[in-house]
Amino acid sequence: GKILARIAFSSMQLKASKCYLLHEKLEVLGFFVTPDGIVLQESKIADITKRGADGRLVAPSTVEEIRTFLGAVQFLRRFVPRIGLIAAPMTAMLKKNAIFDDKAKEAIQQSYECILSFLTSDAVMAAPDLEDPMAEYVICTDACDVAAGGVLLQWQHPSRRGPRPPEGTPLRGGKGTDPLVHSWRL
Repeated sequence: GKILARIAFSSMQLKASKCYLLHEKLEVLGFFVTPDGIVLQESKIADITKRGADGRLVAPSTVEEIRTFLGAVQFLRRFVPRIGLIAAPMTAMLKKNAIFDDKAKEAIQQSYECILSFLTSDAVMAAPDLEDPMAEYVICTDACDVAAGGVLLQWQHPSRRGPRPPEGTPLRGGKGTDPLVHSWRL
């Protein structure tokens, strides 16, 4: 209502054929924007998923296939926490004189499956619920030789009350081997 009032107040006009009003979800740049947040389109994930004749996931096996997959996944990186670390086995194969031995192929397969598991999960990118007294926040960081970045995440439960992080995640500064997955109440 406020947006339409501001448009009318400024004497602007909208072309009805280009307006989308009262939609439950809207397709924008390969995502669905919903009242709950941003969700990936399943068709986009299916485009980068490769399965063998037996139905199992088949990881990229050549430099060209790895480049294509990583290029597609970089557009979706906000849905894959710590993608730089997860995709490291694939990135290592892009280096000059990289050797595609059985160990490397297994690491690439695990990396591929892990990335796809994040992309096919029911995670939704949404604004934090600052009214939730039981909110759990997580700081995820990633770095390389030339850049560093981080993001503050909030675990949310579909009911919006009492979010639950994934099983096994140490909470509120719990002891663990990876301090990046710890969460603290802010």
